[in-house]
Amino acid sequence: MKANEEPMQTESHEEAGAGGSSVALKVIENYLKDKSPNSAILVSGEWGAGKTYLIGSKKEYFQKKSKKKFVTFSVAGLSTREELDQALFLASAPWLLDGHVQAAGVFAKAALRFLKIEPKDFNLKAEFNENRIVVVIEDIDRFFGDLKVLFGLVVDLVDQSKVHTILVAAEDKLFSHVAYSEWKEKIVGQTVLIEPDIPKMVDVFIKEIPGDSTRSRLVSRQKDLERIAIEWNLSNLRSLRFAIKQLALVIDEIGENIDRLKDLDKILLCGIFLGLLEVRRSARAAATIGRMFSHEGLSEDAQAALAGASLGSDDLSEEGAFVKQMIERYPSFEFSLFPGGIAFLRFFRTGDISAEEMIAAFAPQVETVSKREVFLREYLSLSQAEFDEEYDSIISDLKAGRVSSMAQVARIYLSLKFLADKRSIALTSSEVKEVVLSAIDLVPSENVEDPYAGEDFWYMTGADAEIDEVRDAIESKRSQARDAKLEAMRLGLWSDEEGLAARLREWRNQVLFIGDASTAVSGILALSPAGIQEVVRLFGSRSRFSDFRTRLAAEKKTLIEVADALESSLSSIDKLSVRDSQLLVLARTMRAFSEQLDDVPDGDS
Repeated sequence: MKANEEPMQTESHEEAGAGGSSVALKVIENYLKDKSPNSAILVSGEWGAGKTYLIGSKKEYFQKKSKKKFVTFSVAGLSTREELDQALFLASAPWLLDGHVQAAGVFAKAALRFLKIEPKDFNLKAEFNENRIVVVIEDIDRFFGDLKVLFGLVVDLVDQSKVHTILVAAEDKLFSHVAYSEWKEKIVGQTVLIEPDIPKMVDVFIKEIPGDSTRSRLVSRQKDLERIAIEWNLSNLRSLRFAIKQLALVIDEIGENIDRLKDLDKILLCGIFLGLLEVRRSARAAATIGRMFSHEGLSEDAQAALAGASLGSDDLSEEGAFVKQMIERYPSFEFSLFPGGIAFLRFFRTGDISAEEMIAAFAPQVETVSKREVFLREYLSLSQAEFDEEYDSIISDLKAGRVSSMAQVARIYLSLKFLADKRSIALTSSEVKEVVLSAIDLVPSENVEDPYAGEDFWYMTGADAEIDEVRDAIESKRSQARDAKLEAMRLGLWSDEEGLAARLREWRNQVLFIGDASTAVSGILALSPAGIQEVVRLFGSRSRFSDFRTRLAAEKKTLIEVADALESSLSSIDKLSVRDSQLLVLARTMRAFSEQLDDVPDGDS
């Protein structure tokens, strides 16, 4: 992939990517033409159907065409009018300086209610123009409070300020609320339903992939990927995007060598894509999928199902039932022609992408598959010596430190332990543990803090003392690396506002405000209104974590010091600018947050 290559961009409504999208976009376009709206519109659809993506992908188009600015915020986890007012004020604050939002009406009322100051003392220098704002309220179905409170805000926006308002929700989850239908009749003028349109979204997500070569290979198998996603009965577009991005990484690794596979690239790409979707559905399925794709280590009934035997559901083993279900779920995919071999077992179990191993695994099958014959059977008849040799190479890699990530170590360990317990390899379970424990210290420092390293252990707590020991050792090493990385990031967080939002998201549940307060104070005071908004948003996100108080207790002292310094920086409470108002909001938010930490011992962090 070339460094300067960018994802392709889509412009037309037809390419927005969700069922009903062209209708929804037309509805929104017509709604924004109404100079005096007396109702909101509702964009509805299941979670993950693409509602937020649809509006976000066309926001720039609508802003340019309507000359309006979109003020977007989520009400997920909020419950009171005060929280709603704060969210609205903070989302609109960056536009106040540009004269897009009224310094009175519902926007100022939101600020006044939150800041608890008198209207005469609140002086926002902004010219009002209600025709230049669109408010988008997301996650209506995840509002924790009484819906009457939320709909009261919508009434204020539409009736009082005549502001265009778009509501986004999974409406099916709202009908259980008392009086929802009655309130909807009062505030919603039109509802549009968004449903996942798999072919369009596959097309959109492929066009997002950077690198012409990688993208063109995905395009060449686009119809096959669409078919698998439809057979998977996909309703969550996040899973689809994840699988396509991961598949692109595999293509990048194999590079031009994929040309050596001839028509087998279809089997390669579709097989990995299918596997990624299934692992996304259930992490526990990874080992079985690895064995299934490698045609080895399966139970007798699972192997029979893979070979095409007609089996009833009664008396099937769990693995046999899973393989049978996979074959029935994906009728278009020829599992018997997927010559994964040991290379693919290793890929799915360890995450190790070895281009040469993949190509080598396919090489004996190229002529066979091109003639549409059944895959070669030698993988079903590997001798124990050949089998041991493959795993001996893994042991050799572990001992020599040839491991790329902590997740790879975790998956190798669970695979080897499984084989050791079955006595399929020479090492005992205890010996496997010792080899893996020594390998943990050899993982490259840049790959130690691996977010996927614990996924394979999540359902195994207390299952086995050896597994617990390895899991704890991995977590300890990850924790050390994470702390060192966080300290370095903490020191450089405020140096550059570009990308601040993304950087702050990494601090939602990590100790940020600790030690000398002056660095944070000077950094915050140097921020623009948009940057200050991102810091306040950080605390809104934090409050939704059930365990935040224990994790963040170490911040109490520094938070108060930062809040004091920010308030002291304000010249006068009598005449606040927009930016000063934000700093006051932030200081009070920090102080309130620190008070929530008061009942947590200082030692817990």
